[in-house]
Amino acid sequence: PEITQLASEGMFLTNHYVNPMCVPTRAAFMTSRYPHTMGISDGNAIQGNQTSWLPFGGDYVTIPQELKRVSPNMKTILLGKWHLGFCHPAVSPLGRGFDKFYGMLYGSHSSHFTHLKEETYDWWDQDQIDFSAQGIYSTDLINDRAVKEIEESNGPFFMFVSYQAPHGPFEATQEYMDTCGHITNISRQVHCAMVAGIDKGIGMMVQALKDKGIYDDTLIVVTSDNGGPTKNGSVNYPLRGGKKNLYEGGIKTFAVVRSSLLNQQGVSWDGMFHVTDWLPTLLRYVGGKNAVNEAVIHGKDQWKSLKRNKPEESPRDSFFLIND
Repeated sequence: PEITQLASEGMFLTNHYVNPMCVPTRAAFMTSRYPHTMGISDGNAIQGNQTSWLPFGGDYVTIPQELKRVSPNMKTILLGKWHLGFCHPAVSPLGRGFDKFYGMLYGSHSSHFTHLKEETYDWWDQDQIDFSAQGIYSTDLINDRAVKEIEESNGPFFMFVSYQAPHGPFEATQEYMDTCGHITNISRQVHCAMVAGIDKGIGMMVQALKDKGIYDDTLIVVTSDNGGPTKNGSVNYPLRGGKKNLYEGGIKTFAVVRSSLLNQQGVSWDGMFHVTDWLPTLLRYVGGKNAVNEAVIHGKDQWKSLKRNKPEESPRDSFFLIND
């Protein structure tokens, strides 16, 4: 209900495209570049036992770095999953433009409660292991910290809330399972419960923004990094396929945008939008101009088209994907 409420106050993007797995989508989101141009074209490109990472240096910049360039006082926060480099502090979230990091470096854990990746404990607060999180459901940890960050904010901020759910393993608390108790198929019930935890968190963040008096000054985007894996309770109908393939069920995800600056609310926007477009679009929103060499980024500034609800003015009519 919370995501639905945001959509009723904002805009539902009906043609929002990503990559079919999380790592390439995250790389594209962060850099505004097609991931295959960075050697990151599948979910195995950056693993915890590899010295691999999101490229940096030269023209390689990230959303938080660019937002801080445009607005030096902006605080940048990552809560939850990173999965774009582990082997050196320079490739961690704190080395790539985030002022604060609370969450996991790896892409998935053996449990949403133990925070173990095989035998390695992986839950961090800044650059320190946080053992106090052990035994607490990751979605609840992220929700509570997101509210805390909003309550303690004293200026502009960019907060990337990157949930582990509904990624496997498929687990939820009894509270969320009870929310979905009307569903008899157990796979669907667990999937529903994991999403219910996210939806609750979005409601908590919205209320915190309202209590702070900054709700109407905040741009909120809700989306996903790939289509659902159909063998694990996801249903992408009427789209064909799912996670890990290039059918639209794997690469076409929902996106909701809520801002008081949108000319119309409760509408669908059917222009083409690719995940690489978020970097230049967010920069335009905060009043900046992308200083990155436009010859080496692939994103398009979509803010004017979104704000005016003019999908026919979208500067994008195609995008390029490789899934190897």
